[in-house]
Amino acid sequence: MAEESPLKDKFLIKPRGLWLIGGITAASIIAAVVGFSQLSSTKASRTEQAPATTAPTPLAVTALGRLEPLGEVIKLSAPSSIEGTRVKELLVQQGATVKVGDVIAILDSRTQRAASVEQSERQVKVAEAKLSQVQAGAKLGEIDAQKATIARLEAQLIGERESQNATIARLKAQLQGEKDTLAATISRLEAQLKGDTVSQTARISRLEAQLKGEIAEQEATINRVQSQVNNAESEYNRNLQLYRDGVISISLLDSKRLTLETTQQQLKEEQANLNKIINTSQEQLIEEKATLQKLESIGTEQINEITATRRQTVETLEQQIKEAEANLSKTESTLLRQIDEAEANLARIAEVRPVDIESAQAEVNSALASVEKAKADLDQSYIKSPINGQVLKIHSRPGEVIGNDGIAEIGNTNQMFVVAEVYESDINKVKLGQSATITSGAINQQLQGTVAEVGLQIGKKDVLDTDPAADVDARVVEVKIRLDPESSQKVAGLTNMQVEVKIAI
Repeated sequence: MAEESPLKDKFLIKPRGLWLIGGITAASIIAAVVGFSQLSSTKASRTEQAPATTAPTPLAVTALGRLEPLGEVIKLSAPSSIEGTRVKELLVQQGATVKVGDVIAILDSRTQRAASVEQSERQVKVAEAKLSQVQAGAKLGEIDAQKATIARLEAQLIGERESQNATIARLKAQLQGEKDTLAATISRLEAQLKGDTVSQTARISRLEAQLKGEIAEQEATINRVQSQVNNAESEYNRNLQLYRDGVISISLLDSKRLTLETTQQQLKEEQANLNKIINTSQEQLIEEKATLQKLESIGTEQINEITATRRQTVETLEQQIKEAEANLSKTESTLLRQIDEAEANLARIAEVRPVDIESAQAEVNSALASVEKAKADLDQSYIKSPINGQVLKIHSRPGEVIGNDGIAEIGNTNQMFVVAEVYESDINKVKLGQSATITSGAINQQLQGTVAEVGLQIGKKDVLDTDPAADVDARVVEVKIRLDPESSQKVAGLTNMQVEVKIAI
């Protein structure tokens, strides 16, 4: 029994050690799992607590724009013609307020078209008279009256020809007289200028010759005095030697020295006189040459002024002759047509038929239509304002041919708009009724407005940005913003001014 106890203890200790090792291993694994779970939970918590970074939401859409009046700027023009349409009268000034139907300008075609209206009305009267004659039937009195009408028209034609030809002849004679007078005046002025030039040139030559003579005379005097100085100097030197030798007295030597000094002073005076003569004569020559240049300048200017005036008169007479010849041609054409119509009426007046009445009535209707057309043409000679607004700019003055810019630009500046160019990427943020703030370097305060219209087309930028890095080919949509009354009044005179727009969203 004493020998079995150690063996039993040995076998009992082994299982206990294995259980202990297994327990420690299991505890380690559980601790690791729990630690990993806590670490994962902490990371997840930190991840959930980290704030998300998002881009700031813009509060406004910005864009460049320009100012324009209600209904945009309207260019008033005139019907085009082959010869070119000219403005005869301009009845408004820049900045003037106009109403619908106000006459802005009168074209130079008004006189001709007014004459066409008058001529058409006369044709209506002729056609109506013919209709009355046809309806009344043929009468000897009517036939005689028609013949008298033809005779009157023929006499009127002859009288108009003689009168207009006399006017043309008088204008041509006056034109020739003006040309002759112009030529004679120019010849006279040129001769006068030539005479004055020759006279002044001769005067200059005479002064130059006189100067030359006076200089020569003074130089001779100087030479003579110089000889006297030389003689006096020799005499003084000789007497000085005699004085030193004790031959003459000091008083005689002083006399010789005085003579020398006197002649030397005289020489200086004569040389000064020579300089004075030269200076005085040169000043006179300069003055006379300046006078010559002045005469030539004044004469040339006078000739140019008279030539310009006379030429203007000649051009006016030539224009009057052209107008008189055109009036003669027009009068002849009108009277010859009336004579032809009268003769045709005379040939048909003897017979009354339904077809004749219908034909006469058709002529009346045609004449009335011609009157309406002539009046419509005349109305086109008056350029009228289509809106109530203000004259923003005048492009054509009286006498000028109307160009591509038309006569004037008109806009309703009582209500101003801003045309903003919004990038296509921002247009979905812009809605009608949104408020907008407008600024510009040309004004010292902000303007307020409301989005009134969103464009339906995408195009290129029209308003240029001052930023050199700006995309000039960017795609934009035009958005019109109505300014409130106070802001509209402040910029009523600043159409097309570039502005910066901020639309609140």
